[in-house]
Amino acid sequence: MSGRRFGSRWLAVAGVASAALAGSGSAIAASAGISLNRTPAPPQAAKVGAGNEQVTYTVSYDTRGSQVTVRIVTPSGVAVGAPLQVRNLADDAPSAGRSITDTLSWAVPSGLAPGRYFAEVRFFSNGDTATPEATATAAFDVAPQLGQLRISKWEDNNGNGVRDAGEPGLPGWSFSLLNPFGGASGAQTGVDGSVLLTDIPAGTWQAAETLQPGWIPVTAPSGTAIVPPDGIGAFAVGNVRPAVLSGTVFVDVNKNGVIDAGEVGKGGVNLTLTGSDGLGRPVTSAGTSAADGTYTFGNLLPGTYTVASGSVPAMTYTTPTTIGGLVLTSGGNRPKIDFGVVNAPPVVLAGNPAPTTLGINKQGPSTLTPGRNFRYRITVRNTGKAAARNVVVTDPVPNLITVVQVPNTASLVNGVLAWRLGTLAPGASRQVSVLVRLSSGAPAGAYRNDATADADNTAPVVGSTTGTVKRPTPKATRAGGVTG
Repeated sequence: MSGRRFGSRWLAVAGVASAALAGSGSAIAASAGISLNRTPAPPQAAKVGAGNEQVTYTVSYDTRGSQVTVRIVTPSGVAVGAPLQVRNLADDAPSAGRSITDTLSWAVPSGLAPGRYFAEVRFFSNGDTATPEATATAAFDVAPQLGQLRISKWEDNNGNGVRDAGEPGLPGWSFSLLNPFGGASGAQTGVDGSVLLTDIPAGTWQAAETLQPGWIPVTAPSGTAIVPPDGIGAFAVGNVRPAVLSGTVFVDVNKNGVIDAGEVGKGGVNLTLTGSDGLGRPVTSAGTSAADGTYTFGNLLPGTYTVASGSVPAMTYTTPTTIGGLVLTSGGNRPKIDFGVVNAPPVVLAGNPAPTTLGINKQGPSTLTPGRNFRYRITVRNTGKAAARNVVVTDPVPNLITVVQVPNTASLVNGVLAWRLGTLAPGASRQVSVLVRLSSGAPAGAYRNDATADADNTAPVVGSTTGTVKRPTPKATRAGGVTG
């Protein structure tokens, strides 16, 4: 078999046929082989009344050759007229290693019905011109109008079903195709994730990707594309790789919210994942931490997620029990979404039965401007009659809001700010603050932020503030006229 260059690509090679006959007057085994190709080849086509189909063939034989013919056969198997080429051979005796190569150009006549045709090469031997020793055919298409089709394949990083700036094309992806009259062919994307098929039949095409392992289609993997006469049609598919969220529930001996050397995992803790994928569809999943405290939520589509850790008997959390704003992209991995727990302390300290209560107040601007910095201020006060021990303030950073600078007195772990205020005497208060920025692309709406204050001998309290991004007020249309 051989290949032929057409345009910038190698086209598929047609079929090869061979046969064996007994030599005339002897028991010598004989055989012949035919290889052929043609241009244009599917999915490309020759135009009815204005196109040419070219067939190049090679016949290898060691019998006594008689004749080679080339003819065109209709989709129903009927020859179009007489053979287009007849080559008589004058071989008197069998001889090994003989071959002939020739090319036929056929002008597609006007009025020919569109469809899939076949170039048929037949080799006759031993003086017989009725029954061929070997036959080979190659399919080609003819159509009344031609156009182009661009097939594109890309990695949909945010999973929203739309190719956004910077999302890469995927090379080497195969697509199966059916042209407007049912002829099958295929195509493969190039280095930029696309392929442009030129000189193909105009009309409605069917296209379907061949899904590769480790990928999930976000857009429809198959469908139709309209190829207009002398125009360009399009078919595009976006896929994603599964993403993963994982972490550990651990016994936080020193209560610093971080897994330190020697601190062990806590198994059997219930965890819940909620959120939405890039297409806005809700996602919910549940799991339990393993014996070593680890957990994994896998096979996730790109999106924004929240992980919540359930209650643990006789223990309390040193970290927030809910961590949100976890953005995953195609193939992304967000590890270390960790939750710390310790043995629950007594509500009242030994030797100091007086009740202790915390109050919290969180302040922020009521109106927010995308792309601008602003400051959150949190005030914690001990309103009880006993000291509040190991006071901790935690503040999960909301989605679309980023910390401009982490305060010297705070830490930022997994998107959660934490201030460790130590002991607050009765009536004492502390204020902390952080400078943040709202994303320049933040849509209009309300943006709430919750902060929590907790201590060894108090119940947690929550303070909230909400800022709003307002939509611009449309300008009123003036009505009226001029008279005079």
